[in-house]
Amino acid sequence: MPYLFHNPFKDRTDDVAAMALAGERIATNGASFKGMERPVVVLGLDLDPTKTDRIEEVRRAIYTAATRARSHLTVVGDPDGAAAYGFDELAEALRGAVAE
Repeated sequence: MPYLFHNPFKDRTDDVAAMALAGERIATNGASFKGMERPVVVLGLDLDPTKTDRIEEVRRAIYTAATRARSHLTVVGDPDGAAAYGFDELAEALRGAVAE
């Protein structure tokens, strides 16, 4: 599960690479996954609607984390948080997932 910004493996890229090669579950931020893919990625969005001054940084982080999934991506988050950042399509997708 990649976190957008929290990185429990900071400066431990060898550990992340070894875990990925071993097929282990890795819980870290999306930036740690740069250049690596996983069969399944669960992306938890914890977007603070009062800190929308980082929209482009958040957009890049979401894109990086989401594109690490080879076959299955699950996105979990508050639709209102996504909407506050102007991610209207993502907010609607999250709302639709709740309704189903």
